[in-house]
Amino acid sequence: MLVLILIAASSPFETVQVIEKRESPGVLFIDDRTNSMSIFDEDIHHATYQLLSVIGKPTVVTLKGDGTSLGDTILNYASANSSIVLVSDGNNNQGTTLEDSVRIVSRMGTRVYFVRGAVVHNDLSVEVVGEKNVVVGNENVFTVVVRSATIPADYDLVVSMDGNEIMRDSVHQITEEERFDVSFRSEDVGAHIIKAEIIPEGEDIHDENNVFYKSVYVVEKPKVLFITSTQQLSLIHI
Repeated sequence: MLVLILIAASSPFETVQVIEKRESPGVLFIDDRTNSMSIFDEDIHHATYQLLSVIGKPTVVTLKGDGTSLGDTILNYASANSSIVLVSDGNNNQGTTLEDSVRIVSRMGTRVYFVRGAVVHNDLSVEVVGEKNVVVGNENVFTVVVRSATIPADYDLVVSMDGNEIMRDSVHQITEEERFDVSFRSEDVGAHIIKAEIIPEGEDIHDENNVFYKSVYVVEKPKVLFITSTQQLSLIHI
């Protein structure tokens, strides 16, 4: 007994190699079928599933509707040392960002693979970018951003302020994103509406993103305390 105790104390553990074979490895297939995916070749969904099924049927999570929460889906279904295959356009407009979710699950040993199909339909969208609050009487510049899934694309761009047209142009776009600067000056304090609209000449699979409204609030010029070298104080408008 004493000899056995001494042997155990001198070699407290033994390394054993174990090979584990699973019938269905930990693979999660996130199948993005939200509305933004309608411009892509639908065969990519079936082809990806068939390829994954060769090594074992994956767990399938299907996303549908207008909103896409890719980041939240990854966080909710990820498990340690697993693999996630994501068929999507990468459009994540709800919840946790895609980048943050991938960063978090990677610490668990989870790998995320991104699959994107070929674009087979065109879709145009417009957006107005700029400050929400502006000063009365100042020249203000806003940027109208037009995005196109395929190029080239032809359309008419119309921008108005409170129903008054301030820009109209026929555009032949040769890049996926085009920016147009629009300036305006208002002497009326209060709320104003900027409307940007595109009228496509070719295919446009979704027309609900062809009009964009932006609310702008015009405020009075602020008063600033002005101190001169004679130490006289005065309030002036800038």
